[in-house]
Amino acid sequence: AGSIVAGESIETAFWKGWDDPDVVPGVEWSAETLDAMGLAPDHLFFPHYSPEFEPLVQRERVKLPPTTAVVALADAGPAYVVGDLASEASAEPCASQK
Repeated sequence: AGSIVAGESIETAFWKGWDDPDVVPGVEWSAETLDAMGLAPDHLFFPHYSPEFEPLVQRERVKLPPTTAVVALADAGPAYVVGDLASEASAEPCASQK
């Protein structure tokens, strides 16, 4: 799940509803507090992906700017981003959509 910080934002961490942002006292969650490192510009990473999350990813993806790609990462291994193309290192291109 550490890959999430390589994208533009960590907002995908909240998509499943598993994490409680209130455990961090005194933080006002906003676009600025969700900023990540931006090592892969215009990309967000959705770790621990499995097909059951596809409807969720599609529902949340349409709320993003059209230039933002969502890279859905299964627990199968590493991924890399070269330009606009995101791929898993050991498989066919993963679910990266613009």
